[in-house]
Amino acid sequence: MDRSKAPEIDVGIVRAAAVSLILDGRFRLRSPGNGREKEWRTIFQGAVKVTIRENRMELTVGDHTQTAMDPMILEPAGRKPCRFIIRNVVIGIGFHWEREEDQVFQGKLKLMVSGGQIQVVNIIPVEDYLISVISSEMRGDSSPALLRSHTIISRSWLLAQIEKHNRIRGKDIPYEMIRRTGTEYIRWYDREEHEQFHVCADDHCQRYQGITRAGNPEVVKAVRETTGEVLEYGGAVCDAR
Repeated sequence: MDRSKAPEIDVGIVRAAAVSLILDGRFRLRSPGNGREKEWRTIFQGAVKVTIRENRMELTVGDHTQTAMDPMILEPAGRKPCRFIIRNVVIGIGFHWEREEDQVFQGKLKLMVSGGQIQVVNIIPVEDYLISVISSEMRGDSSPALLRSHTIISRSWLLAQIEKHNRIRGKDIPYEMIRRTGTEYIRWYDREEHEQFHVCADDHCQRYQGITRAGNPEVVKAVRETTGEVLEYGGAVCDAR
């Protein structure tokens, strides 16, 4: 697979009444709407706060506050590497290690109103996403063969979820989480709760913590060496669980 042509995915990071960001680099704000993409020439960097007022997002940079379109996308402006920091991301939701931490991400940042709160989504190429997943789920000093195997399994699960997401959305097919037969009761726990993005960033899907823990060279090597490799079953990408 040509990495320049790798598909992008939407990863749900956090949903909150207010979101504090630090833009490390220059970002352009745009908002897709009504079939046309509206762009602002304004370039943002530094500390940004996004809040909800009368069910609309407001963007505050320094002393200036403006109403933002819903959804809005902050994307790197120019060729220099950019990253953004999201403050107080909750990880380990529902587990004994649940806590908040600041996390660092690359790619694009999408914000939208959801249930009276702000949903934050990271848009990122699949292969870059996997570098973070394997670094977050595994020890970087695991054997190279184990890292490669985990990469292929994680990629397969992810792409199978995207295919299912597109199939359900494209044909308006109701998704059945529970299936019963005369001898079986099957209950799937996966992305059925996620209508605004492909997967979430927590243990509910796959643990994804941006580039906060994505610097191990062995993990990067494992992802590069298996780029585009998936498991297949019955002519389709395998839901690798």
